[in-house]
Amino acid sequence: SADLIRTAKSHLESDRDEEMESAPNNNVAAKLEKKYEEEAKRLDTFARSLDKLHNPMWQNAVCYIYTDGRDQAVSINVRQHMLEHGGSSEKIVFRVQPLLGKRGLFCPIPTPGAGWGASSKILITEGEHNWLSLCRLSDEWSSDGRYALAGMAVGGKLGADLSAIKRFCEGERPVLLYDNDKIDPETKRPGGYALVEQVSQVTSMYVTTTPTKDADDWVKSGDIRPCHLQELVTSARFLPQPCH
Repeated sequence: SADLIRTAKSHLESDRDEEMESAPNNNVAAKLEKKYEEEAKRLDTFARSLDKLHNPMWQNAVCYIYTDGRDQAVSINVRQHMLEHGGSSEKIVFRVQPLLGKRGLFCPIPTPGAGWGASSKILITEGEHNWLSLCRLSDEWSSDGRYALAGMAVGGKLGADLSAIKRFCEGERPVLLYDNDKIDPETKRPGGYALVEQVSQVTSMYVTTTPTKDADDWVKSGDIRPCHLQELVTSARFLPQPCH
């Protein structure tokens, strides 16, 4: 990783020097200087996140790879389940992400199975395990991919990669299955609704939640069948994109 960072810094300095030389005036030069100062800070932050991987505490951690929806990896969420305690909501996790705002999408699947018919929708979940649990369940329903789900997880109710979500949906209105967290006293809505507010910046959608805390708990709660998921999707409320 040290060689990678040195190379990146060298390229950044070369790009800066080239742009500064061609700056037409002092105002442009000042803006370029500020731009490259920010880029250097981001690179340092990225380097520190890579350094964590050498710490023995992260051995055997699970890595969730996020892509831009076009098979290019853009970030990794690293989670150490072995140090987490049962009954606690605290997660031992950090993210390796070179570009701010470019988190990417976790396990994006573009095409649904034929079993959903014309009523199929792109599903968006908050956490990786929500999406993995739903995908595992769909695989159990049918081994031939008939009930495969189209959609992805976005890695949290804050910081979702809005440009990647918009590009993936390509004008189709998704169903956002937000987490049914405890009620936020300020908004009077479940905490997971913050993801709805974020995604609504780039697309209209349908929104719903599970009767349990999240999709992962819902899958574990009983004998969930395709009709149950279909009912949940059908019950979703349409949310237009707000005017700005």
